Amino acid sequence: MERKIFFFKIYYLFLVILTFIYDVFLSAVRVSRQAFEVKPSFSPRIVRMKTSLENSNSSAILANFITLTQGTLAMDFDISNKNYLIHWINVQSDDEAEGKKALISKHENLIAKIFD
Repeated sequence: MERKIFFFKIYYLFLVILTFIYDVFLSAVRVSRQAFEVKPSFSPRIVRMKTSLENSNSSAILANFITLTQGTLAMDFDISNKNYLIHWINVQSDDEAEGKKALISKHENLIAKIFD
């Protein structure tokens, strides 16, 4: 039974790495495109997003994934409320659920399967 759980965690770790590489590539393309526009149209904001991760290690790993993608910066993490303060260079919507879906939901789900 332990061996099966170990292989599932390795599988999810592989998925986390693949989705991260994909997100870094997409964010690099988006930021590069904005950098070379004649009239750039972006709306930088600080966004508060709540996480459902229970483990402090998983929260730290998610913050690193947010910070390493271009166009985002995890500024603070409130442990008691489980909120990230994220500086996002191009916010598409003011809706928190939509922003969470666009930025952290897929990483959050995969990381939860590995650590929680």
